[in-house]
Amino acid sequence: MRDNPHMCPVLPSPKEYELLKPNWDYNMITPGLLQFHRLYTEKECEEIRDTYFYVLENRVDSMGRVSFGEDSSKYGEAKGHKVCYLHKKNAFQTRNPDILKKLISVTSFMNDRHKKPLVDTMINTIEYIRYKKGDWLGWHTDLRGSELTTVSMLSEQSEYEGGTFQVKDKDDVVVDLDFKQGDMIIFLSKKIEHRIKPMKDGRRRVMVIEIGNADDLCRSGSSSDSDSSSDSSSSKPKNCRKSKKRRSSSKKRSRS
Repeated sequence: MRDNPHMCPVLPSPKEYELLKPNWDYNMITPGLLQFHRLYTEKECEEIRDTYFYVLENRVDSMGRVSFGEDSSKYGEAKGHKVCYLHKKNAFQTRNPDILKKLISVTSFMNDRHKKPLVDTMINTIEYIRYKKGDWLGWHTDLRGSELTTVSMLSEQSEYEGGTFQVKDKDDVVVDLDFKQGDMIIFLSKKIEHRIKPMKDGRRRVMVIEIGNADDLCRSGSSSDSDSSSDSSSSKPKNCRKSKKRRSSSKKRSRS
């Protein structure tokens, strides 16, 4: 593999992830999307939040607001969310290796189910995302080189109201996901259309990881465009083109 600070660990062999598979509780929501229930423990969710605080406090990255997806005749213009990148300077990879290994095992399992879209595997972006009242995203898919997207719920359902994760199934029927703390969904980035309905109250926190092939990500530059959950600060291989930076929040950081 090429020398790149954001290169994903090598995908486990089938024998390795079969050892983990008996502990997985998952179901297929629609072809191309699986939901894993309680994949992460409450402690692991806290460890991810601790990495987010580490990234902020050590000025590895800051929170910035992004907005994308189709506007809605019912909700108006998409308001977006705030995002902080945990892959910078290998913060997440270094601090959360066991969580990353679990995630990559699931990625390998999903990859085998869908004719191995991943070959020379690389993390495109690791995002800690925060929604507050009024935030929402319009319908979109994840492009710019990503093949698989994972979304992990870090908040308890009692911490927020609204913010329902919706997908369109193979017949374009809208499906609401029941997303509990520790759950993770994984889906084909380019094929599954999804959105987040407006938040009514509280704080909703998730971790999004997009994974792709190194060559595709290099050609694409990053996962930043109006159709993707990532912005231009996501990781990309050396010598790939640069794109404009996101708008960072100038407000005082809060531990949330």
